[in-house]
Amino acid sequence: ASKGTMLATGDYGANVAMLQALCPEFFLALKNQPTRIATSTGDGHKMAIWAGGQLEPAPHAHMSHSFAGGFFGLGATAALQLNMLGKRWCNEDVPGQSFTNALLRQPLAISYQIWDDGNVDEMLLNQSIGHGNKEMQLVTPESLAADHARWQEALAPDFEGFWWAADTLEELFEKIGLPVEVALAEVNRYNELCAKGHDDDFHKRADRLFLISEGPFYASMAFVAAGVMTAGMMVDKDCQIIDGNGKPLGKLWASGNVMGGRYAIDYPTNCPATSHGTAITFGKSIGAQVAAL
Repeated sequence: ASKGTMLATGDYGANVAMLQALCPEFFLALKNQPTRIATSTGDGHKMAIWAGGQLEPAPHAHMSHSFAGGFFGLGATAALQLNMLGKRWCNEDVPGQSFTNALLRQPLAISYQIWDDGNVDEMLLNQSIGHGNKEMQLVTPESLAADHARWQEALAPDFEGFWWAADTLEELFEKIGLPVEVALAEVNRYNELCAKGHDDDFHKRADRLFLISEGPFYASMAFVAAGVMTAGMMVDKDCQIIDGNGKPLGKLWASGNVMGGRYAIDYPTNCPATSHGTAITFGKSIGAQVAAL
């Protein structure tokens, strides 16, 4: 390291103490996700701090997305959302990260998407509304046909716990453990708004108000899947880590998720791959700087 050191040690998403102190929202998201990247221990962050570097001010930005249905990855769609209390709680037609942040504040950070057999195509076509279409592709007739096949596979008994189907709404709500009478009242209210063509309660756009009236009926659990922390050490224009006075420590660079100053509040889902993109771009820039020394 005679010419200097570049930290490219990743995030600290597996460090419970750092999560609780710097981004408790992300720690909450982890409760609904069984695994984490074991090497995301924050060692690079800690070494930079010990060297006198300035850590990005908390609370830290994080990358976490809402998903539903296991491997199928339906995500946040325009379907009616009911929380664990059986109550509708949002305008379902909002960007994915906004939906995710709100979902983290619901009981157990869980919600259920409810729709009927007459709206299968609408749910598939509207996956991208909430960063849900996991390929982030434009939906075509061919992809829609493929999604129909995946849909039927996802509704197989082996996928219970993520997806449910029932001939009646009462049976569906019993399966997923929602208070039946409360949930039925919410569906009735929602159907009134659909028929009216105006969402008086949450102001969802009219063309994404879909009646829930034609059985069988479906539900999928929406939960928050934690990705990575996107916060780290503050750097100057040359990616050199700076101290509390804004001065570079000297010959100590940061790239990737150990670099701070890239995001505020959350990772922007409307611009995919910026986490990898900044890691590659700034990593190359640092390499060029070091090679020129």
